[in-house]
Amino acid sequence: MTQGALVVINPPARWSWKRLWAAAPRVQEVGQPDAEPLSVFLQAGVVPRSSREDNHNRLGEDMSKYQVVQPGDLIFNKLRTWQGGLGVSAYHGIVSPAYFVCRPVHDWHARYLHYLLLSSPYLSELTRLSKFMPPSQFDIPWDMLRTLPLLHPPLNEQRRIAEFLDAETAQIERLKHLRYRQLALLGERAEAWRSQLFMESKSGIWVRVKHLLRAKPRYGVLVPEFTDDGIPMIRVGDLSNLADPDTLLKIPNELSDRYARTVTMRNDVLVAVVGATIGKVALVMDNVVGSNVNRAIAVLRPQVENSPSLFASWVGGREFKEQAHLATSADSAQPTLGMEDLANFSLRWPADNAEQRQMAMQVEEYRLEFDATHHTLERQISLLAERRQALITAAVTGAITV
Repeated sequence: MTQGALVVINPPARWSWKRLWAAAPRVQEVGQPDAEPLSVFLQAGVVPRSSREDNHNRLGEDMSKYQVVQPGDLIFNKLRTWQGGLGVSAYHGIVSPAYFVCRPVHDWHARYLHYLLLSSPYLSELTRLSKFMPPSQFDIPWDMLRTLPLLHPPLNEQRRIAEFLDAETAQIERLKHLRYRQLALLGERAEAWRSQLFMESKSGIWVRVKHLLRAKPRYGVLVPEFTDDGIPMIRVGDLSNLADPDTLLKIPNELSDRYARTVTMRNDVLVAVVGATIGKVALVMDNVVGSNVNRAIAVLRPQVENSPSLFASWVGGREFKEQAHLATSADSAQPTLGMEDLANFSLRWPADNAEQRQMAMQVEEYRLEFDATHHTLERQISLLAERRQALITAAVTGAITV
């Protein structure tokens, strides 16, 4: 009964195969408009909509058409199934009519099914099936999903596997949480170090940002149009890694020409000025000279005699973010930092060129140390995620004995 990516599975002889429709038939109960709205999120599974702030899909006008979900039901987001957009619900509630709601029968353990479908072979198979659906690829239909072969151990083994994975994955998630916390503390420490460096400058004097620039701060392209051949555009998400300009989207040359003042030059300082990313910063090097930026980024052009890397360090620091917070409205859904406000930010800047160079060297040494530690923590998080996926796959396919 195996097919596609599932041929790699070699289960114990006592295990069998059953189709999804027989293991967890689809149910379509409606008529409970006052029940708790639920959603399926990648990594998080089935959760109440009210518990998340990042669900921007609007609820339908007629909630009586939403499908009823019982604890233990298996839910599929048919547009995201191939990415792992599925899970077993721990809640009673309702979901969009666009979801599939399935109810496992008596000889299936719901949590085992949850892990089975999130294992590597099944995610590969769900991706393969979804790709058969052009032009709306990845919108998997029920008629295809229902025939998916499911690996069926005896019920007591399913229960043991689920309990084992609940415990092991919870431990891995705790370790990941600690690593993410270490990353946050690393960033806070870096901000504090930079703040202290500037405040303790022996030749430091208070100046406005505009007095360190050779041009006014400028926003980038307001409404970008993308093309296959043109001028690379830097967006906020690109600021973390400008090493590979080939990954940048492109805009038409004539559109970039209309925003000629934000075409990047070497040693420009790019800073995010919209929303939660305000203060995210990058220094322009040769590989992205001649690019442009979008509306969420401001271009700051330090004077030649000032150290651009030192100035970029201050822009990415605590004082900049504190002044940005005061300059933007907390009532706005998408706070935006104005260019005039940014130009009038104040900082303690070393007036002595020799001290500038010395501080720039200290910043570079600290950056190298920071990057090495940051890379190590990110690598550990990646390895933990790989460990989790490998453990799930091994347990639900019988490759290890639980």
